[in-house]
Amino acid sequence: MDEHKAHYGVCRLCRLMDLKRSSYTSYLQSQPERAKKQAQQQNRLNELDQHITKMVEDYKNTIGARRIKTALKRKHKLIVSRRHIIERMNALELKVVTRQRYRNRNVAAIDDDRIAANVLKREFNVKGPNQKWVADISYIRTLEGWQYLAVFIDLYSRRVVGWAMDKHMSAQLVKTALMRALWSRKPKRGLIIHTDQGSQFVSKAYRNVLKHWGIKPSMSRRGNCWDNAVVESFFASLKKERVYRTTYSTGKEALYDVTEYIGWYNHKRMHSTNDDYSPVEYENQWIKAMKDLDKKWASLCTKKG
Repeated sequence: MDEHKAHYGVCRLCRLMDLKRSSYTSYLQSQPERAKKQAQQQNRLNELDQHITKMVEDYKNTIGARRIKTALKRKHKLIVSRRHIIERMNALELKVVTRQRYRNRNVAAIDDDRIAANVLKREFNVKGPNQKWVADISYIRTLEGWQYLAVFIDLYSRRVVGWAMDKHMSAQLVKTALMRALWSRKPKRGLIIHTDQGSQFVSKAYRNVLKHWGIKPSMSRRGNCWDNAVVESFFASLKKERVYRTTYSTGKEALYDVTEYIGWYNHKRMHSTNDDYSPVEYENQWIKAMKDLDKKWASLCTKKG
């Protein structure tokens, strides 16, 4: 009708098309409003694309739709379905890097009487910090040669509480990482530390530290990576999100990058086990809850007194 109304009357065109003139008038009046709504929808879509793109860049193409959905809701108050997020990621050609598995095979002899029992028994859910830790060693390739990374992780928050990196996979490497964790956290006696049966974890130097601090050792069954799945998962994330995405010229360059990653992992990286809070945020919530509980208890004691 818009093409022919300059040559024919509107009433005649409406009759020919069996259309009420009032309907055509309403349509014309609704055009600006419709254009306004379309513009608003496009603006919202552009805003969503910007948020998704920034998150993918911050996570270096390692964040998936589920965590993006949580972040959009928590940080930007946007309710978006995972399906729509996946559609936008495809439209923006944003790719997610997949994981590669690692398994440390440097283990003690089968009949070594220093191998501890599996006390942890895959009970990864903990009620508070410094009750159960897990530890392991992984390797990182550089142009200078291999670098070895030992980490200790608190099962409550999945926080890396101590770590060390060196070109030698020795008992001293594990001891250094453990001492850093102990001096940083100062846990009470009775802490359980779970590891695999690696020779570093049955060494005299390592076991002496456990004995001095009143720590109970626990070890995975031979060849069963699921017994220490939490630390395996951390190494998989580290490799996928950082190590496999670059080539390190020197050990020092790898050290700086791993240091930056662990800081980011502890303070900013969302973790599904922590309701998508970072390990530090999750621990801070626990600390606040304990302080509130102490205040309530003190208030009750004062009233009874």
